[in-house]
Amino acid sequence: MLGIFTNRRFLVAIRRASIVFSMLVTLWLVTGSQSYAGLNISRAKYDAALAKWNRLQITDYEATIQTTNWGRWKIIVHVDDSDPYFPLAYWHKITHFERLDSMAANLQMYDVDFLTVGRLFDWIERAFYEHDHPYGHWYSPGYYAVEFDENMGYPRSYISINDYAIVETRIEDVQILK
Repeated sequence: MLGIFTNRRFLVAIRRASIVFSMLVTLWLVTGSQSYAGLNISRAKYDAALAKWNRLQITDYEATIQTTNWGRWKIIVHVDDSDPYFPLAYWHKITHFERLDSMAANLQMYDVDFLTVGRLFDWIERAFYEHDHPYGHWYSPGYYAVEFDENMGYPRSYISINDYAIVETRIEDVQILK
């Protein structure tokens, strides 16, 4: 039995394994201590983008939406912000829906009713909530990459990355109608 511990190759393999293990533990400790490790944006950047969008006081807009799984479509959305206590997604109601490619051919309006500018802001808010929560890694084990429009502030791209899939939701060509 002692012969294994006197074998040079075995000892080198153990030493290498311990170095790799200690590097993984160190990486886990360093990345685990950062706030919002699962988001590429700060709360301040989110708040600034949301404030920019809200300053526009939009009541109707048109947008082209594209997702990795469902294709591409165009929507017209009416914004009713009469009750500030509801999440943004409830303010944004799709009034017109048009399919733009074959992937979206079988979609109905109720399938995409939740994919509006307001809903993407809500998703980002939820990601912050989950990462602030002491057990947030259970709620949100993935990583989120968000990109905001420079001029209007809306989320142009929302990418969800986890063990199962990478899904991008992209909002393009937002036109203010009212």
